[in-house]
Amino acid sequence: MLNISKLLKRQRDAAADVHGALAEIRAQIAALEDQRARTETLPRTFDDAMRAVDDWLDGLERDTISISGFLSDDPRDLPHLDLGKFSALPGLFVASCRDLIRAHIAAALEDRLEGRETVNAVQREERLAAIDAELDGVCRAEERAVREAEAAGVPILRRAEARPEIVLLPDGDL
Repeated sequence: MLNISKLLKRQRDAAADVHGALAEIRAQIAALEDQRARTETLPRTFDDAMRAVDDWLDGLERDTISISGFLSDDPRDLPHLDLGKFSALPGLFVASCRDLIRAHIAAALEDRLEGRETVNAVQREERLAAIDAELDGVCRAEERAVREAEAAGVPILRRAEARPEIVLLPDGDL
């Protein structure tokens, strides 16, 4: 005689195993997404930050101090310092105190970056590419598992944030 309760228990156990395996895959996906987010927000290296400081200081000087008026014979073209708008003051300040400003910012950056992991742009892109490749593989494994479970009659809900480009792939491309 067929014992239906034993069959149903085995089916429930199998479904629980499938859900457990899928939960592990989804935990890997979550960990990789967290790793990607952390990598995106790692601070740049001190040298890269100082190049950005130099670019910023150069821009302040260039954009607020115009020398083209000195080249004209017309006195109306001479630059004027409009203290009401403070338009040229940042550039003049940078021009006269650049080394002091740069040293102050460098000290603050060194303090802020002490003991922290930093990356340059190339390192960040390489790390993100590696994480994305691994994430792609794990997402494909998740989709394969979902499809296999569905084919075996075990209903599985896809994650709301499952990647559509992977969900829509034919079985042979997973």
